[in-house]
Amino acid sequence: MPHRGRTTAILLATGVVVVAVLVVSNFWDIVWLLQSDSQRIQGKWKVVSGTEFQMRCTIEKQAMTFKVGREQVLQLTYRIDVGQRPRCIDTTRPDGTTYSGIYEFNGDTLRICASNVETGERPTTFNSKTDGEVMVLQRE
Repeated sequence: MPHRGRTTAILLATGVVVVAVLVVSNFWDIVWLLQSDSQRIQGKWKVVSGTEFQMRCTIEKQAMTFKVGREQVLQLTYRIDVGQRPRCIDTTRPDGTTYSGIYEFNGDTLRICASNVETGERPTTFNSKTDGEVMVLQRE
């Protein structure tokens, strides 16, 4: 019988170690998921599609700054609404022009679809052919 108790203890200890490794390795993923969208959107992003230029975007507080190289090419203010599905984002240019859009996170990827300039209506899907301009950003 002592041998059986030792085997059980080893199996239990192994299980505890496996669970601990899984918890630690997924800790930052869990923290990321628990953050609010206003926290998750903050940071430095690389625009990976939706423009022909190699742009970077820095999002701080309520401002989005787009740069090509070191040159700032566009600064917007933004407001998000997580109560809608899909989630909504409104961006405003310095001249006061506002664009309605939608956004979503997928891990370290942020996808934004801005309203079609002609209609000005908020998109309902991420279809660039019918709803507006889609931009995909990857967290740096």
